[in-house]
Amino acid sequence: MNPGRLIFLAALACAPAFAADLTVEIRRGGVLAARSGEIDKRKIEAVVTSASGEPVSGATVTFSLPPEGPGGRFPSGLLNERVVTGQDGNASVAGIAWNDQPGTLLLHVIARKGGDGGAAVMTIKLEPGSGKKTVERKSGGKRWLLIAAAAGGAVAGLAFAGGGSAGSAVSPTVSNAPTLGMPAISVGRP
Repeated sequence: MNPGRLIFLAALACAPAFAADLTVEIRRGGVLAARSGEIDKRKIEAVVTSASGEPVSGATVTFSLPPEGPGGRFPSGLLNERVVTGQDGNASVAGIAWNDQPGTLLLHVIARKGGDGGAAVMTIKLEPGSGKKTVERKSGGKRWLLIAAAAGGAVAGLAFAGGGSAGSAVSPTVSNAPTLGMPAISVGRP
């Protein structure tokens, strides 16, 4: 068994114990299959009910995808997504970006409220995708590069704009500007 899967299973086994007083039913819009490498807009819904069959509002429901092999990421970019149930006992997730590895995976759902809890597992089959890459990794690197470039452009624009004749550079002057270096200490009157 690979180390990532072993860590995932160990984390589930070490989860705090709870009384299994809640029932979790997983519902999915459509069939229990998805296409690898694509974003799935369909909802996966968990319905949480009490031992007497009443909907449980305010329960925290955690949806978990496997860390390796066929799987994906929630819109947050994480492997786990937490949602609180509404008055009807429902919590749902949508927009899972499936990875490009076809196969079968298990979606774990755990619901907790106070000392009560319940769990369910859903099997999802990732079928080969269409071949078109529809999922890209999220990266903030390009965004920060664009922000830095825009800020640099704004500073350069200020240096060349305002107050000067066309085509001439203006050197801004700042009065009372702080200076870097050793602080000056004066004793007595200035």
